[in-house]
Amino acid sequence: MTKRDFYQNSTGHYRLSVRKLRDWLLKHYHPDGSSTIDPDDLRYYYKLSYLCGMTGLHTLGGRISRQVMRRFLQPDGSLVSKYPENPWMQIYGMGWVTLGSCAVERYDLAEALATYLQCAADLEAGGVFLENDGEAGAVAEITCSSSAAMALAATGRIAAATALANRFILHFSGQPDPRRIYNRHRKDGSIVTSSTSSIWNQIYDLSEDEAGPAGYATVVNALVWTGRRTGQDRYFEAARRYVDFVYSHDRNPAGFGRTTKFGWAMLNLFEDTGDADLLMRAREIGDVLVARQEEDGLWTPRPVGSSDDPLYARLSYSADCAMTVCVCARLPDD
Repeated sequence: MTKRDFYQNSTGHYRLSVRKLRDWLLKHYHPDGSSTIDPDDLRYYYKLSYLCGMTGLHTLGGRISRQVMRRFLQPDGSLVSKYPENPWMQIYGMGWVTLGSCAVERYDLAEALATYLQCAADLEAGGVFLENDGEAGAVAEITCSSSAAMALAATGRIAAATALANRFILHFSGQPDPRRIYNRHRKDGSIVTSSTSSIWNQIYDLSEDEAGPAGYATVVNALVWTGRRTGQDRYFEAARRYVDFVYSHDRNPAGFGRTTKFGWAMLNLFEDTGDADLLMRAREIGDVLVARQEEDGLWTPRPVGSSDDPLYARLSYSADCAMTVCVCARLPDD
């Protein structure tokens, strides 16, 4: 195979992208799993175990989970860093650490975190409810709740994962505006439409120039994995409805800066439905991401970002990009 043929191969460019990212990871994490940048900053660990598992660095991923246990795990099962996190980010990040720890077989950490997340969730109301600025009473945000739901499904807490997944189904059908998804809801299930300055105030608007499909990747995956755990097709059908809404946007979502891991979610759904458009769309996102990867192996956050952004911000965004690229790299060649 010539070099030109390799680049034109249907998965060759994805594999080259993964190799660049692997090189970055090996340079920036010690063999014991600690970050070379700041070993005591949890922001350098949130998605790293899962990312290492996806890039073939299974041993390193396991050691990263062990570092999380040693440095950040509290007696109650929460994670605490020297840099206080927004409570929404804490729950969201703990879901990812749980998922990653399952992927690299650090079930000790996964169990501790999943126990905390299950206790933090209101299973009757179907979400993780927190106080939010500008809103009376606690509200849940589906990106945050679905990260917890992924963790609960991954650790076999089927009843808990199902309770959250059922709310995601109702949340979609209860939207007051046919061209928007509002991400927050109250304990009675009513949708919160008021605006706040919080980053956990996501809205997917079919008319916006730049929307954020990545916020629904965790929702789609939580529904898919609940469907696999329960054997009920209605969860795959619900995941499909979220995908169809994202792709009913006035513009092609593949070009959005915040599409990133949505391709990964669509490929997970594709495994169960076989819908060819999911595969085609995921590969289109993967192609865009490969073209945008920087020479150092990471990605610069879009739509607003620069190479001068804090490295933990680039790493978090890059992990989301890599989710899609890594699963595309595993696809069979045409």
